[in-house]
Amino acid sequence: KNTYLLTDDRYIMKKYLIILLFFLTLSESNGSSFSLDKYEINIKTNFLGEEIVIFGEKSPEHDLIIILEGKRQAIRLNEKIKKKILWTNKSTQYKNIPNFFAIFSLPGKSLNELFLIKEIKKNHPLLSNSSQELYKIRQSLKQKSLYFEKKLIKGDENLFFSRFEIPDNINSGLIDIYFYKVIDNKVIDVDKKILKIKKKGLIQKIELMLYKNSLLYVFILVLFAILFSLMSNYTLRKK
Repeated sequence: KNTYLLTDDRYIMKKYLIILLFFLTLSESNGSSFSLDKYEINIKTNFLGEEIVIFGEKSPEHDLIIILEGKRQAIRLNEKIKKKILWTNKSTQYKNIPNFFAIFSLPGKSLNELFLIKEIKKNHPLLSNSSQELYKIRQSLKQKSLYFEKKLIKGDENLFFSRFEIPDNINSGLIDIYFYKVIDNKVIDVDKKILKIKKKGLIQKIELMLYKNSLLYVFILVLFAILFSLMSNYTLRKK
């Protein structure tokens, strides 16, 4: 128990040290005014999600909007619709939809306020309009913990921070992080960084197998299912 507590304390101290070093170097450089406590996440078989801290400095003259956007891809949205007295399944395919999306703002902004910022609407298809279709997509991602909106926490002076969780069902790839400075609904500056999500160990090998030889992958899954069924029947007979 003490060992775990010590490990947690060291982990927290490491985070605070990273944040402290960031603010010490911020005053001596003209670079970006935000950072993460880590820019790479390795997913292994025991991955249960991981917390990330985002922090930085805000000028009182402008608002902040930070958007995290995963790889854009085609998705299929399934829903039940009622036709007269019967319920049927409707499947619709959408293109150019990110597999992960998060919004941070200071002060906190609603989606309706974000829709008024032309550059954000142009850069992010998921925020391009207030249509019912995009609402359904955002809700579908939210149910899988792949979409959220959060207000940044204001610290002393002009500092800000927030914590968020990368879920265990995240796909490997790059997550783009956009840092917008906004005045009167106009973007006056934007910075961009990248968070890398990598799969390691057995998960990476299975993913490569699926990509290179899908037939072999399906064969292994079927074989495993048969073996599992035989083992289950054998165990039940013994009981």
